[in-house]
Amino acid sequence: MSAQRSLYFWLGALTAVSIAGLLLLGLSGQEALRELDSAVTSTRDVGAAVRRQMDADMMHDAIRSDVYAALHAANENDAGQSADVAKDLAEHVERFNTNIAENAAADLSAEARAQTERIKPGIARYTGSAREVIELAASDIAAAKAKLPGFNQDFAALEDEMEKLSDLIQVRAEAAEGDARTTMQRAQWLMGGILLVTLLLAVLAQRYVQGIIADPIRELAAVAADITRTGDLS
Repeated sequence: MSAQRSLYFWLGALTAVSIAGLLLLGLSGQEALRELDSAVTSTRDVGAAVRRQMDADMMHDAIRSDVYAALHAANENDAGQSADVAKDLAEHVERFNTNIAENAAADLSAEARAQTERIKPGIARYTGSAREVIELAASDIAAAKAKLPGFNQDFAALEDEMEKLSDLIQVRAEAAEGDARTTMQRAQWLMGGILLVTLLLAVLAQRYVQGIIADPIRELAAVAADITRTGDLS
């Protein structure tokens, strides 16, 4: 291969390496952004599930407070407070069921979804028991108090199941966070590796091209120096 053809070849190789490196960086960047978007979406969805579970826990406690507020209102013969308690209970039960239903459809683990389905009968028993005690309190406080032990048992049983669900959702949240971190690190290593290989190949090609251009110039300079020193033009 002549020097001119070699020069063209290596200049073309240098250009091809640069273009290929840029294309690979662009493609890997797009793939990394797609994976990161998926990881961020998953993390956001699981975070929303955590917030819904926290709100469901608060509603679980709020319903119990409604029951005792109804008993207190019955003792005080406060019809206004009894009406407010009934209204609060309806709101708390609705929020409780909504949070659980939305988490049942969320991006959770199979274990968390199964636990969500498992606690639904317990929620129905607990909220039904709360309604029964509150309704009885308005007409027969003694009968309402007699229902309290069963209500408290439903509360305790559901509390245990809610704690299990909270733990499973927390595990899923930690896993989603770990997945996002792993995806980011993988993207950094991939793009950094492509950039490093591209730079190495470009430097090698550039040095070879430099040699093709510089070596004849150095030879010419040596000949010119000899002519200057000896005056021999042969």
